[in-house]
Amino acid sequence: MPHDAAVGDLFTIFPRRGETWHLLNSSRITTKDVHIHAGGNMGFLEQMGGGGHRYERVKIVRRPGSDDLMALNADGFHSSDVGVGPALVDSEISFTGDDFLNIHNRMNVVCGADGDDGMLLTDVTGGLTLAPLAAGHSLAFYHLNTLAHLATATVASSARVTDAATLARCADAWSEMQAPPYSAKIIIRQWPKKGVFAVRFTAALPAAVGSPRYNLANFEQRSAAGAVVRNTHFHDGFSRMGLLKAINLTYENNVVERAHGLHVYSEQEWMEGDLGIRHVTLRNNTIVYGSEPSQTAHVDVMAGLQDVRCFDTTFVLGNGSRVERAQGC
Repeated sequence: MPHDAAVGDLFTIFPRRGETWHLLNSSRITTKDVHIHAGGNMGFLEQMGGGGHRYERVKIVRRPGSDDLMALNADGFHSSDVGVGPALVDSEISFTGDDFLNIHNRMNVVCGADGDDGMLLTDVTGGLTLAPLAAGHSLAFYHLNTLAHLATATVASSARVTDAATLARCADAWSEMQAPPYSAKIIIRQWPKKGVFAVRFTAALPAAVGSPRYNLANFEQRSAAGAVVRNTHFHDGFSRMGLLKAINLTYENNVVERAHGLHVYSEQEWMEGDLGIRHVTLRNNTIVYGSEPSQTAHVDVMAGLQDVRCFDTTFVLGNGSRVERAQGC
């Protein structure tokens, strides 16, 4: 990229290491008035568990006198695989090295039928995302390439696979999914091979769930449903304004400035995002772009999603013009 660096100039090297504020496998924790001035990886990170966490008046900002430095080297706020989505309110996130906001769960992979009412599934985390799966939970299945919904089924039982022969059936999922005839785009690093589960369901599954192989499964009870992002100021980031990748999400009364687009979609390449995203509402938000001439007045919504609605959005383009849109993304 163009720059004016010269021999003898000093650079700050900002490696990614550790997590700054990490809630792991937890429920209903409230975080108030926590400020981050220099984080080396994710800022506010929550993973696994029942979720339902609340964050009030939290900040990721430069310490006074630290102009020209970053405040964080990765995502500002990142939520993954919680049951109930987070509430982020009255806060400020800025000068991040990656996305301001990312709320999602992980996609799971079908790697073989196990009778009419059973499937072998693997996940990208070595078993962490599928470990809580139990009788009464639901899995929704989607086609690997088209993301068309195939079926939703109720779990009768789930058990981690330990025998080598069964593990071998899923061992090459990561590489085979990227090869013909699947040719799926996946850029996440190869995931551990031990996270395989034999799951039985309360009724027989349609044949389409297991054919073609490597279709996807959404763990409905770990979809961060009901997340709320309200009255928060996001500004000056090196990546995207926000990734709203969860069911029943509300994003309202926020100002987001100088980053690269606000998105409502799942990302198969990272195996992230609820499959079947729906009931997402964006209301009374202001989106201010930087100087990039390619930015346009819209929220990037994945084609085919159900009930994604935008109301009273103000866009400020790079040339300073304003577009006010009462309805529509």
